[in-house]
Amino acid sequence: MERTSPRRTMPMTINTNQVKINGIALKEAVCNTTVIELVLGFISLEFPNRFEAIPSGEIFRRVGCKLSIDRKTVRACLLVLEEAGLIDFVMIGHEPHIRIKRCP
Repeated sequence: MERTSPRRTMPMTINTNQVKINGIALKEAVCNTTVIELVLGFISLEFPNRFEAIPSGEIFRRVGCKLSIDRKTVRACLLVLEEAGLIDFVMIGHEPHIRIKRCP
């Protein structure tokens, strides 16, 4: 089982222009909308009650496993979805949760 430390939690707000994955800007790294749509689709399928907040660790485990993508890619997709206004990050306790705002 994966453990998360407080240092590795997702920030609530982030400037995606400054985020780099392997030296590539986030917007260039996640320009493939198919991956972003797949992540949002799997979140909707895995967690059908979209009004509840979903722990981010659960999303990394379930969605990452099903799509065979790493944690950084899932995180980058979540940041792009947040910037698009489709999801929100909320803190419940010490763990960030994700709430789906609306489905496209």
